Amino acid sequence: MSTSTILVGLGVFILVATVIIIFVPMFQVYLLERKDRNNEIPLEKKFELRDGARKTWIQIVGGVGLLLGFYLTYQSLAVSQQAQETAKETQFSNSFATATDYLGASDLETRLGGIYALERLAEDSDSSNDNRKVRQVIEVLCAYVRKHSPSQAETEILPSKTGEPDPPPRAPAAAVQAILIVLGRQTRTPENVGVYIYSLYETDLRYANLHAADLRQANLWRSNLQGADLSGAELQGAYFGEANLQGANLSNANLEGANLTGADLRQVQGLTQKQIDQTRGGDQTTLLPSGLLPSEKWPEKRGELALPRGIPLPPKEYLANEFDLLRSFRVDEGWTSEGQGRDYLQLAYGDAKLSIVTPQKVYDPEAKVPTEPATAPENVEHLVAWFQKHPHLGADEPVATTHGGWSGKWFDITADAPPGVGFLECIDPCVPILPLMEDSRVVSRIVFFEGYKIETSVSEVGGEPVVVTLQSPPNEFDGFLRKARRMLGTVEWQVDR
Repeated sequence: MSTSTILVGLGVFILVATVIIIFVPMFQVYLLERKDRNNEIPLEKKFELRDGARKTWIQIVGGVGLLLGFYLTYQSLAVSQQAQETAKETQFSNSFATATDYLGASDLETRLGGIYALERLAEDSDSSNDNRKVRQVIEVLCAYVRKHSPSQAETEILPSKTGEPDPPPRAPAAAVQAILIVLGRQTRTPENVGVYIYSLYETDLRYANLHAADLRQANLWRSNLQGADLSGAELQGAYFGEANLQGANLSNANLEGANLTGADLRQVQGLTQKQIDQTRGGDQTTLLPSGLLPSEKWPEKRGELALPRGIPLPPKEYLANEFDLLRSFRVDEGWTSEGQGRDYLQLAYGDAKLSIVTPQKVYDPEAKVPTEPATAPENVEHLVAWFQKHPHLGADEPVATTHGGWSGKWFDITADAPPGVGFLECIDPCVPILPLMEDSRVVSRIVFFEGYKIETSVSEVGGEPVVVTLQSPPNEFDGFLRKARRMLGTVEWQVDR
């Protein structure tokens, strides 16, 4: 409702109220006089009745006016709030467009101005809990690094200490280094670290200054980090698959949960056995400095799905080296990895998502906002009932299905997102379904998006319930469903049927 409409409505109300207060009591007295043909009612009494009626109408009109005033005030505030939100969106869009234009400038000063303008936009958006805008800024900055500092195909082994001079350092360009500093000092909490992913794969970061940078769960697949200063860096859960770290400084870096599969760590400075033992991934292709041993946590046989979120999967068969219950599967062209853990595997095909989970927890649907984990139902029947009774889901009657030879039940689902869900995965309205756990911590979540087409199955594999979820925009679902069922038909489990 516009301001002009509110003013017109207010004027009409005042006019009508005036007419009622003045003329209605007079009309009531006129009707009384018509009945009093013998003038039995004194004139003073008639005036008194008129004034009383007028007071009554003033109170009625005043009450209605008060209610109308509350309503108009509410509408005015809503209009003002909407205008403010629109203004903020417009301001962000204009500032974002200007800052990204600066990134393409020919002079360094303008590019640096664009980088720091984007940092300010991310800080402002983070303080207002606008996760979508923060992710946009991070994705643009990471894309700039990937484009302007791509990893070189050839490898350069640093010389040993033989008295020969070291090659001259080739540090990243000033704009790339500035972005690394900006990313490394972003405010990241345990709740958003798994969503604000730094996609710095296949980048040339030789001799970069990443001292004390927060690179938790960063994707550094096949990146060249030779001679980089990673001392004191937060590298928990970071992926260094096939990365070149020769000569890098890892003194006091936190490598808990990092993946070093195929990484070259020869001549790394400051690396200790304790740091290696804190990692969660590595194999016989990981090249360690002299005197250090592989972690006992590393698998004896190399898995073929040691890939972080967002990495395209070449068409072939993959071994699921982290998912306890899953042995292998095959994908064709177009799939990307969305993460893997002891109890889950997530893949994406464009905007569509496929998840396979042995659920340990679910989000309590009875809570006012379903964001609190609760113990998952223990068998197939109870899980199916949980989906069907969920207050924010509409589940059809299940039909029989199989995955890798194990029987289960499929059913279509619609999601009706509750208000107040603040999870970072919920950029669009969504219903939280399953938390994905690692060592009793939530590292990601399965959420159902409102408006998406969703299919879910619950099966029992080796005595454990397994949930498979498929979801995509409605116009893409039929094609995605064919791809997903073809992939699911190749699944092999660690237990025999």
